[in-house]
Amino acid sequence: MIPSISAFSDTYLPTLNGVTYTLTTWKKWWERSGGKMHIVYPKSAHNSKQNEWPIGSIKFPFYPGYRIASPTYPPSLKNTDIVHTHTPFSLGIAGQNMAKKYNLPIVASYHTPLSKYVEYISSNKSISTQLSKASNYWEYSFLNRADLILVHSKTALFDLQEMGVTSPIILLKNGIDISLFKPIETKYFLDKHGIDPDQTILGYTGRHGHEKNIHELIQASSSLDATILIGGVGPAKTKLESQAKRLGTNVLFLGRLPRDELSAFYSSLDLFVFPSPVETQGLVALESIACGTPVVAANKGALIETVTDGKTGTHYCSGDTSSLVSKISETLQNKNNLSKSCINHRDSISVDTTIHQLSQIYRSLL
Repeated sequence: MIPSISAFSDTYLPTLNGVTYTLTTWKKWWERSGGKMHIVYPKSAHNSKQNEWPIGSIKFPFYPGYRIASPTYPPSLKNTDIVHTHTPFSLGIAGQNMAKKYNLPIVASYHTPLSKYVEYISSNKSISTQLSKASNYWEYSFLNRADLILVHSKTALFDLQEMGVTSPIILLKNGIDISLFKPIETKYFLDKHGIDPDQTILGYTGRHGHEKNIHELIQASSSLDATILIGGVGPAKTKLESQAKRLGTNVLFLGRLPRDELSAFYSSLDLFVFPSPVETQGLVALESIACGTPVVAANKGALIETVTDGKTGTHYCSGDTSSLVSKISETLQNKNNLSKSCINHRDSISVDTTIHQLSQIYRSLL
């Protein structure tokens, strides 16, 4: 029998980020295999579908796009086999409460290093330091109540060990849908956005968070003979647009790209540039690789592992614009070989592999 899973998350559609992508992808693949994966999430503009359970919520005042839900769970989920939490706040707590009440195994996925984000709540360094310490303590306490923790990189695993987390930890890549993310024809996409295919095209897509350091790519653009495509939305978008306008560089903001256009976006690029230093895996880098587009990534966080130097891309010194410009130029010269290597790497990052491993992990808890 395939276990029935209840997944709890404080972020879900229509907000787009690594957590919501993982949840929607895993749910789709788990249910394809004949199982049930319920998603409990903050009620929003998203129209719930089968096995999606919205909980009453309010806007989170410090970060646009996020909501705070009541820490409750649908009583009808009591016949679940395993509870899986994906965030450590209100609905993560609700998941732990449900697991305790019905004596269910509980898995916790570690997606986000909270201490790296709290500085955006307050510009006061002293307050940010205290918030960082508090968030570390909260995560430590939350994760140690889980029977098992899943992390998506060795970097995240080491972070939790340094934090003193004692619950068992397993490394499991999120995986991506390689039937969707693959090299495809790009003429329609380029024509739609008025982009000349004969020029060098660099790009990034994802949430425009301040912590993503997208400003480094825009700053570098002033030293590059290239068009920069930036897809996505987020709280830093207005600031980034102002920066690009001030520099007078060829940066095009495409907004939120439809999911069925993402493969064309990645395939249109000569290189994908990922400057974020705070990733616990970096799914958009994997999507780009699956489309045959090499990645120039920050040498921080999980991107050190997600991108393999000389095979799927290269790394630059995070925070150093001259290093970014240099690595982009260097990587462009080796683009053809790297693209072939990216294609050969596709099967290893497939969500099929992830779901097979996830099934074994769930069964080990029953």
